[in-house]
Amino acid sequence: MNTNTDQDIDILSKITFMDSLLDKQTEIRNMLDVRSNIVIGFNSALVVLLVTYFRDQATDNPVFWVLLGSVILSLLLAIIALKPPHTSTKKGQVESLFYHHYIHSKSLEEYRAEIHGVLNDEKKIYDAYITEVYNMTSYSNIPRKRFLYSSLRVLIYGMSLAILVYGVMLLLSMPVSLF
Repeated sequence: MNTNTDQDIDILSKITFMDSLLDKQTEIRNMLDVRSNIVIGFNSALVVLLVTYFRDQATDNPVFWVLLGSVILSLLLAIIALKPPHTSTKKGQVESLFYHHYIHSKSLEEYRAEIHGVLNDEKKIYDAYITEVYNMTSYSNIPRKRFLYSSLRVLIYGMSLAILVYGVMLLLSMPVSLF
């Protein structure tokens, strides 16, 4: 049995595994971006609807202001989820060979030499993948997820609060024009 061929197959399966981890994190990032864009579109439509159709009744309608405030805050958080601030993403971590700023910081010859050096050492290949998966998860996907989920919570709690305010106004027999 040819051990060199077995070793090549073993290395190939390890690289395939690492590549699938990286693909999974890329899919998660893309999914978070799509969800953020959906929330942005929904909130934008609500802002336009609220401001366009109900601005005349807005002055003394607390339901309107609760809804508008929560929708705008949710909209801002969803926008931030697309590109979280560096304070929540950049922590001085080791940059991976795949990171575009890292690539840009090197000349072509420096980057080429570094890649060839990595390709000559199996452990360095694994380390490059591990660093990229870790950085993508910790410094990109998790902050995006936090901002997106905060956006959704603000929207849900804001709508719930608006319903509660409306109900209280009805119970207190206050003049209520929903819109």
